[in-house]
Amino acid sequence: MRISWKAYKGKQILYVDYSGLKTDEMIKLLHDSCDVLNTSPGGVLLLTNFENTTATTEYMNEVKRLGKDVITVKATRTALLGIVGVKGVLVQGYAFFTGEKNLKTFSTEQDAMEWLVS
Repeated sequence: MRISWKAYKGKQILYVDYSGLKTDEMIKLLHDSCDVLNTSPGGVLLLTNFENTTATTEYMNEVKRLGKDVITVKATRTALLGIVGVKGVLVQGYAFFTGEKNLKTFSTEQDAMEWLVS
């Protein structure tokens, strides 16, 4: 399951797993996850896994558009996994473009979940 809810320390975290996906699959998953965000009451803690992915221009354009309209509005905190190399620069650009303030990258899921619920 690419989109799921994880219970951690009494809180619910929306987990979106992009790992290993190609651009078209990533864009579809992005739209599906935004649908879940839009239908969720209140703010959402969001954990996304980008291990073994490539952020193409097409994906980045779509995530910036939806990030501004949906993700930054519904996600109270966003933790990212699998952000190495040039992906780190792309995350910084995304955060600047969308105004995202509660976004952080992590090397382990455990660290990410601890930060999300802190």
